[in-house]
Amino acid sequence: MKIYLLILQYIQVSMPQGAKVVVKITEGRRIVHAVGAKVTYDETLWSALTSKEIAPNIQPNNVQFAILQALDVPLHLHHSATEMTVNF
Repeated sequence: MKIYLLILQYIQVSMPQGAKVVVKITEGRRIVHAVGAKVTYDETLWSALTSKEIAPNIQPNNVQFAILQALDVPLHLHHSATEMTVNF
């Protein structure tokens, strides 16, 4: 549950205009998919989630990125101009 809540906070940061979010489990994979008006993707923050390096200069409003990185959950990220998908 903690991981889902952190991912939802990421989506909130990346899609500040709002989004429709669908969470599902398929073949043992957990998928969080969001569709909204616009994705504001911060490469530095999101790439830290798929690497072992701590993201530099994380601001307090983005601490959720550091928390999930510390949990060491293997994430697969995909985004477009209007959609985001996180698999784990």
